[in-house]
Amino acid sequence: MLAELAQPDYTGRPGPAPACAVVTPSSAGDGVRFWPSGPRRSRTPLTTAPTAKMPAIHHHERDIVLHGEPVQRRVTLHSGRNERSVQLSVNYDNAVAAVERSLRSDNERTRRLVQRFLVTRVCSVCHGTRLRPEALASQLGSRNLAEISALSVGELREFMAGLPAGLPAELSRMTTGLLAELNGRLMPLLDVGLSYLTLDRAGASLSTGERQRIELTSTVRASTTGMLYVLDEPSVGLHPSNVQGLRKTITALAGNGNSVVVVEHERELIRSADWIIELGPRAGAKGGTVIAQGTPGQLETDPQSVTGPFLAGAAAVPGDRPTRVGPGGRSLSRSATCTTCTASPRLSR
Repeated sequence: MLAELAQPDYTGRPGPAPACAVVTPSSAGDGVRFWPSGPRRSRTPLTTAPTAKMPAIHHHERDIVLHGEPVQRRVTLHSGRNERSVQLSVNYDNAVAAVERSLRSDNERTRRLVQRFLVTRVCSVCHGTRLRPEALASQLGSRNLAEISALSVGELREFMAGLPAGLPAELSRMTTGLLAELNGRLMPLLDVGLSYLTLDRAGASLSTGERQRIELTSTVRASTTGMLYVLDEPSVGLHPSNVQGLRKTITALAGNGNSVVVVEHERELIRSADWIIELGPRAGAKGGTVIAQGTPGQLETDPQSVTGPFLAGAAAVPGDRPTRVGPGGRSLSRSATCTTCTASPRLSR
């Protein structure tokens, strides 16, 4: 008998395992051919017997491979280099148990290798909410916990506004306090332009700018003092109408007694700074020199400053175009943040 052991994934599709064993006939009885783990160039099989793909097997046999009881066998390990053989006692576990055990490993490489055997599906019971039916049975304003979690920050604020009218009078006092607390947490997110984020949004799917703004609002609520915060372009991806909210949040952070250093290109945020340090004259290897520094007013009149004329309105940001009316009465303008951008116009209200 000649067969290559393959670990199937949860869908039942067979696939080659990271380390393969081949059962081969030998004069000493059943032997095992093994490729050790390690760098690819060193993965030399310890035997020279030919290999073959696993043939189609009966569903009962496949069930044994996937979920069978562990079995202990004595095998002979042959070495093709010095023609020596070693007797080993080997425990054969089922494929599912082997993958689950590897997922609990502290070795990142091992966990990464077994990811190929996993598939992600939406649970047919909780439908991805990760909540038990008992938890979903309770409702607030005709919505259960999962439906409320699926609301965006902006939609949740509107939902909250209509709650008091539908609750019993004896709950009015408690409801007022809870809604005030929740509203205090939502408003900073609205100020920095995150009204579109849903409460059940996965953290890994957030952009750098979104994550930075969420952390910023959390820091303001923590009321820390005497700390130094460095923000790297927090306005990236922010609609111009929300810049004022971001500036309000940064001002509140500084007002609590903290120092805030912001790396920024957004004109309105630069104007609101107490002190500006302009680096240049170009980007990358051609930059890094302090060209000018001072208050926004001082930079506007500094002949060495490249940023000053733009802050004073004496120079237009490269890429600015006259406003044109687009479909539906919306203004049509080009992005004004890059001197070399040739992207098509974007629509803005």
